[in-house]
Amino acid sequence: MRLSKDGFTLIELLVATTISVLVMGFSVAGYRYFTDKKVVDLAGDELRSQLTTIKNMAVVGERPAGCQSLIKYNLQFVNKQLKYQAICDHNSGSKITLPNEFFSRVATISCNDCDFSFKSLSGELIDATEVNFDLSEGVICKRIKISSGNISVQNNCL
Repeated sequence: MRLSKDGFTLIELLVATTISVLVMGFSVAGYRYFTDKKVVDLAGDELRSQLTTIKNMAVVGERPAGCQSLIKYNLQFVNKQLKYQAICDHNSGSKITLPNEFFSRVATISCNDCDFSFKSLSGELIDATEVNFDLSEGVICKRIKISSGNISVQNNCL
């Protein structure tokens, strides 16, 4: 009597299942890394854009209504919100909170000196020598660095 081999053995099924589980595990880890990186990149790009906009407002001397002589733009970063205010010679403009949906998605945003200013007409950093914003999610970390008026991005927080 002849035996016919129709199907797979138990060992073949176990090997195929193990390989499938390993491939899925690596793809899930890769996808998680990709999404964490995109979240940090979007928040970092938005923060840099907002900081650059406020610095440019200081450089060109953009004043709110009722401000005769602009001294500086004061910025504060509190509870994942960037707030800025025009400081004038006799009064200050109202504090403006910039909306940012990307900041709330990032797990951690830390700042070494979260109260600083850009000087009017020069854009120089005053009230601080250097400001670092560290944005992190999982193993991904990005630093937005402001020093002597320059805003730069580093892809690590070291």
